[in-house]
Amino acid sequence: MSFPNESNVLRSVLAKALRDGKPIPPRPMMQWVADELVIPSGRCRGEKFDFDTQPAAKLWFAEIDSGKWTDHVYVGPSQSGKTLTAYVLPLLYHTCEINEPYVLGVPFGAMAADKWTADVEPVLSASPRLAALKPMRGSGAGGGRIKDTVMMANGAMIKLVTAGADDTGKAGFTARVFGITEAARFGRSNATSKEADPLRQIRARQNSYPASEQVAYIEGTGTVKEEMPWSLFPQSSRSRIVSQCPHCDGWVSPGRSHLAGWQDAKTEKEAAAKTHFVCPECTAKITAEQRVQMLHGAKLLHDGQSIDVRGRITGEPPETTRLFFHVTAFANLLRPASDFGLEEWRAAQIPPDSPERDSAERSLCQFIWAIPYTPPKVKAEIVLDAAAIANRRLVLPRGQLPEDTKRVAVGIDLGSTQGWYLVLAERWVEGERRFHVPDYDMFDIPSHDRSIKDAITDALIELYAVLRAGWMVKGTGEVLHAEQVWIDAGYYPDAVYPIVKRLTGYDLAGPVIASLGRGEATMKRSKYSAPKKSGNTVRQIDPAGLWYVERIKRAETLAVIWDTDYSKLQVHQALSLEAGHPGSVTLFAGTSKTHDRLTRHFMNEQLTNVEISGQTVKKWKRTGANHLLDCIAEAKRGLDRAAYLPEISPWHTMPEVLTRAMLDEEVEEDVWVYPD
Repeated sequence: MSFPNESNVLRSVLAKALRDGKPIPPRPMMQWVADELVIPSGRCRGEKFDFDTQPAAKLWFAEIDSGKWTDHVYVGPSQSGKTLTAYVLPLLYHTCEINEPYVLGVPFGAMAADKWTADVEPVLSASPRLAALKPMRGSGAGGGRIKDTVMMANGAMIKLVTAGADDTGKAGFTARVFGITEAARFGRSNATSKEADPLRQIRARQNSYPASEQVAYIEGTGTVKEEMPWSLFPQSSRSRIVSQCPHCDGWVSPGRSHLAGWQDAKTEKEAAAKTHFVCPECTAKITAEQRVQMLHGAKLLHDGQSIDVRGRITGEPPETTRLFFHVTAFANLLRPASDFGLEEWRAAQIPPDSPERDSAERSLCQFIWAIPYTPPKVKAEIVLDAAAIANRRLVLPRGQLPEDTKRVAVGIDLGSTQGWYLVLAERWVEGERRFHVPDYDMFDIPSHDRSIKDAITDALIELYAVLRAGWMVKGTGEVLHAEQVWIDAGYYPDAVYPIVKRLTGYDLAGPVIASLGRGEATMKRSKYSAPKKSGNTVRQIDPAGLWYVERIKRAETLAVIWDTDYSKLQVHQALSLEAGHPGSVTLFAGTSKTHDRLTRHFMNEQLTNVEISGQTVKKWKRTGANHLLDCIAEAKRGLDRAAYLPEISPWHTMPEVLTRAMLDEEVEEDVWVYPD
């Protein structure tokens, strides 16, 4: 009696026995490549593989040989040796050197034969000792057409599968190792398939092996963030290639924004001649010779690691078994910087907002820079204008409130070295609600000489004195105090909760409260959902469902949880309205440059349309610091809560001065859940 997978299981057991019993252990992949590979085509045709030609490849093979990773994800530009380095050579190493079964994934069935003929077979033929292992019979033998399996001369079997094949096309074959090319196609399920996406189906072929022995190679260009290979980036090593600048000694990774010279060119030749990279840190020009020298000394830095001027790497990489290896245009020595400048210049000559310009931008992102492509905005989106935001100034000086101010709220955002606050006044003009920003600023968090907790505590104590003084209303001399002060507790709750406990405790009418934003754009990256009813933990719920208050038992105080996505959208809507229009926002007086930083923060995060699996969905995209946008969104929600509360505890009942000694030092530390 036989079983359906009996032959595959026996083949796997035999392959492992052969691997373990070889009299000469397999060479590391880097050594095997250097010993065996002869370049089959191009300007280096017939030459042995030389790591000096493309130094990034040496870093890639070193990581494979390290044994630290089971998944090896390679993203790189076209014409960089990506297919050879990340797709063909791992396949040939495992079948020719280790002599084991291999699952080879290609996007479509029609590509299987082409991929073998164009990419794999030439490498076998050009390398003398590898040529002896070419298929001797069956599929692929003697130049015959490739079908679904290939048997190498040493007995190693290759199973070819496609992302578009039916589920049975991926079943019934067991292998420890697989590799796929053009990875984006493997992240989508076939419309007729009842199983998981193609990548998970291929992974299922490894299930007879322990997870620690499974190996995968995933190669592709940058499509969009939501598709492979970029969708694998968050749960990975998030590695980057760094090179030491010859001018400032900083270890840098020049990108698209650091390609200079082509922008002011009048012709293609001028653009190519003037193009060069600049250092991201010191902005000095990097010559072609310096670029080569930098990359010959390049190192791979994983997320969480740092490197000093001597090239010593410290810090632990993420706790993952997935390597994410990203070759940038700068690291691609097969093409000079002039090529990149020429491509950029040509694209810039195409009329903006045209399908042709969109296509050119997509090509630049994916094939030149190997970065995710972001689809352009559509007319249905809110489009902010920097000049229009900065020019919505009233004649009121900083710190003064309009005569028609009804109430004031403050939003505070915190970081490790800096914090930000913004004051928002609610005005009522002839029965219409409007908003005014009388004050905002950045403040230092002196964490260089003390712990982050102590630094944030000291900074908030100083800020408390500013907020307690209040703001004067124009023409009346009346001083208004903030009815709500929301302090972001998502970054470091150990510093925020003790202060809120001292000032507010469990007082639902207390003006100072810890703030926890929830939404796609927050560090939690979870959709906000308001509870249906209050109880012992949930103490208040906004009738509109945009915020609710929870009791933080161990901190002996309260926190407000609020919808960041919708709140920021409301802020952007208000900023898109002309000053004076109901619901609009105005700013305090100044020059045209006064509010440059504020404007950047407001515009550095916007709701855009992106394509996911052929559908357009809305996603928040952040391009820089957005702290003051967080602050105004907090303050906007704070004004809503102030209007909801029947009464607010007066500020004169609070201490005139807040000190460290007044804070409860016995509050248990490290008991609150930090954002993921």
